[in-house]
Amino acid sequence: MTTSSPKPGRRIVEVSQEQTVNAPAKVVWDKICEPCSLTQWHDDVETCERSHDEKGRLARHYVMKQVGEHPVTTMYEVELLRSDEIMTIAYIVDIENLPVEHYHAQISVTPISDTQCEARIRSRFIGVDWGIPGLDAQNIVTDFYTKGLSKMGRIMEGKGT
Repeated sequence: MTTSSPKPGRRIVEVSQEQTVNAPAKVVWDKICEPCSLTQWHDDVETCERSHDEKGRLARHYVMKQVGEHPVTTMYEVELLRSDEIMTIAYIVDIENLPVEHYHAQISVTPISDTQCEARIRSRFIGVDWGIPGLDAQNIVTDFYTKGLSKMGRIMEGKGT
């Protein structure tokens, strides 16, 4: 079997962030499962529209809030797998205006106890060097995950924003 490396200026990136949430796993899972609930638990998401792709798979298209001079980022996610039994969703993402390609991600919720769980988002993608200082794919994705999971934890604990 032959494996190929990304082209120069591109690198394979893996990001994983988790958050302990003081709420039952099923409650957190139900919140995450609603595709456009992302607008409630992530402050950087401006709008979200739920749809289905040409194969009938659940999808969502969301637009991020404008940050400085950078063009608005849009994302189109398509679910590849959803399992309520293991509380996991896997999806592919097409992202506009961020230096990433071939983005695959997974979000899962794991019970710790009856009143606590761990929410985790993991992804693997190709980070592309656009030659713009400060525009690092790994940092951008890590920050996005951290902000969303942190707010999810605050919401579930009744602390809102």
